[in-house]
Amino acid sequence: MASAAVALSLSAAPAWSHGLGVESAWAPATRVTGENAAVYLTIVNEAFHVQSLLGATVAVARRVELHQTRDGSDMKRVEIIEIPLSDKLNMQKAGFHIMLIGLKRPLIFGEKLPITLKFGDGQVQQSSVTVSDGGPPKPAGKTPHVRAKH
Repeated sequence: MASAAVALSLSAAPAWSHGLGVESAWAPATRVTGENAAVYLTIVNEAFHVQSLLGATVAVARRVELHQTRDGSDMKRVEIIEIPLSDKLNMQKAGFHIMLIGLKRPLIFGEKLPITLKFGDGQVQQSSVTVSDGGPPKPAGKTPHVRAKH
């Protein structure tokens, strides 16, 4: 899973529904059928209450679970990921990911995959992820700043 340098990423524009925005989704690509891949994304909560992510579906995975990583390597399944009121939850920085288990086929650079997020109040949000060259997508028109050596 970690050997691939390519990643899935959501388009730079966030997807919004019911006061929730999804941005910067990405996951390592895979090379063979049956592998697993961790999806990371940021959820923006502009709803008027705390939200809870209960699960997700991705057609290319046999099973999808919510996971938390502690101390850098101790991973466990969780039932709920809480999204604070009027805040952003960057899943990678917070130690969470959506695990795609048993991929039915490899994830190929340039393709788009739908993902459906399920929230505690019954809301469902559709988003689309695309294969990128690694990590979260960079905003359009931005170029990285390079420091010159003096």
